[in-house]
Order: sequence, then C-alpha cells, then structure tokens
Amino acid sequence: MPSSQVTIGAWANEFGQLISTRALKPKTLSDRFTHIAHLVRLLGGPDRPLTTLRPVDVAKAIRSVWDSGREHLALRLHIEADDFFNEAIIAGHAGINPVTHLKRPRPKVRRSRLTLDQLLAIRRRCLKRGRQWLVDAIDIALVTGLRIGDVVKLRTNHIVEGYLLVSQQKTGVRQAIPLDLKLEVARITLRKVVERCASGKVGNALLVCKNNGRPYHKNYLTSAFSAERDSTLPASTWGDDRRPATFHEIRSLSERLYRDQGQDTKSLLGHKRQSTTDLYNDDRDIEGATFRVVPIPGQRRAPSHIKAQFGCSAQSPA
Repeated sequence: MPSSQVTIGAWANEFGQLISTRALKPKTLSDRFTHIAHLVRLLGGPDRPLTTLRPVDVAKAIRSVWDSGREHLALRLHIEADDFFNEAIIAGHAGINPVTHLKRPRPKVRRSRLTLDQLLAIRRRCLKRGRQWLVDAIDIALVTGLRIGDVVKLRTNHIVEGYLLVSQQKTGVRQAIPLDLKLEVARITLRKVVERCASGKVGNALLVCKNNGRPYHKNYLTSAFSAERDSTLPASTWGDDRRPATFHEIRSLSERLYRDQGQDTKSLLGHKRQSTTDLYNDDRDIEGATFRVVPIPGQRRAPSHIKAQFGCSAQSPA
C-alpha cells in the first residue's frame, strides 16, 4: 500500500480538477461533481484517509443508495467510484481499487415503451387541442429518430440539397438525413414534415418554435407531451410496475419500426456500436412477451418467435 495519507476530501478536490480537464459537457461535469460529493459523504466524510477504504465500505455505501430506491443513482455512483479510485492509484494515493471487486448494480428499467397506436392517439389529441407545434415535434422525432434536444434545435437552414443536416448534441455525430426518408407503417416522410414545419418561415427559423419564433425548451416539450399522454391514455396502460412512456420513447419506437422496415437503424440513430442501437430495439414486452418457438423436425415455415400477452408470474413448483 502507498504511504500517502491523503484524505478522501483532498483527493476528491484533486480528482474534480482532473476531470475538469476532460472534454465533458457542462451538464455532465456538474452531475459528476454531485456524484463525487455524494461519494465523499457516503464513504465516511472528507477527513477519512483514502487508504483505509476497502471493498466492503464501498459496497455498503452503494447498497444504501440502492435500498433507498435510487437504483440508477447507485449505478452512477459505482461508475464514478471506479474512476475515482483508478485515478487515485495512478496518482500514487491508493494501492487497490475497491470497486474492482464489486458487481455493477443492474437497475430495472421501469419506463414503458410506446406503441405506434398509443403515439397516434396522443398526436390526435394534440391536433384537437390546436397544439400544432407539439405535433410537429412528434412527427420529426418519429420520422428521424432524433433526441428531443436535437429536435428543438433544427432550423430551416439545416435543409440543404435534399438533406436535413443534423449535429447531434449528445454525441457530436454529424448526419445528413435524406428528405426522402419514409416511415412506411406511419405513412410519413421527412420531406413533407420539414416542408410543413418550414412553411412561411424565412432565414434560419426554428422548425419547432413559439409564435414569436423563440424556441421551446426541451423540458417544456417533454412536460407538454406527458400532459397530453395522461389525458389520452389511462394510467392502467402502463401496468403497476412501469412508469409512463415519455417523449424520448419516440426514439425507440422509431428504431423498432424502421428496423422492421429494413432500415439501417444504427446509422439512423447515429450510434457507434450496434449494441447501443439494440438497447432501443427492446420493446420491454409492451406488445406482448416474446416466446421462442420449439422447432419440430421436418416442419417448414414455422415462425422462430411469437408474441403474446401471457402471465408468467406464478411460482414454479418446488
């Protein structure tokens, strides 16, 4: 073990300065500072020597957060602690990383997916209430698979030579999405959507904006969508252990529909890894659980899987 007597608090300050030099967005950096401060409190306070920490200490800290019902925070703290101790080893302040010995928490995803029928019902209500701007945002998100933060930043001058030019805010990925892109099952084309949104606008006007041309904040748009969702669909739609689908779930719906259509959804969503795109493809059994068909030798044209609403909660016999 190193002879360093640096305290958790002193190393937290040094570690904070270190991550500040990384190419992180302000929101990400702010969240990480919050996580670091949380870790300092959970691990015994700023005056505790860093070298006294053992795997059991970190395990208890993260477990306390998990048991309080904040499962995703427990995961974030696990990831933060791993980086925290790895950098402490490099700096000569620690000899082991106690997080290495711990299993990563696996929170259960409770947010429901959307079906196309549900989204169209919400869309019809928005139209009925005269909220065309929200309809425009829904249509853009559905036909492009873009995140809400990118939808609210699209402008008329992003339409160039038959393409919609997008620089994704979260990843920095730059895309030129053809205006001929069409989501067959929803009978919607990108060209018609952007032409409708751009109609009557000049210069670099926002495609989705207030009457005075000012932007909608993505949080306001999310809240407006959730309000229309709750007015359209009963709470029982989502089940007892699920949270209602949010605007962001349009991105997953878009991916699933386009994949069924044969579209390269990894390129459409701007992911670097197929495994990331596959997370969006998981429908979380909203359209029924998936069952693998047991093949019978010699039988042809049998499906490989079927979907069905089927209760599987009964306990197995001992």
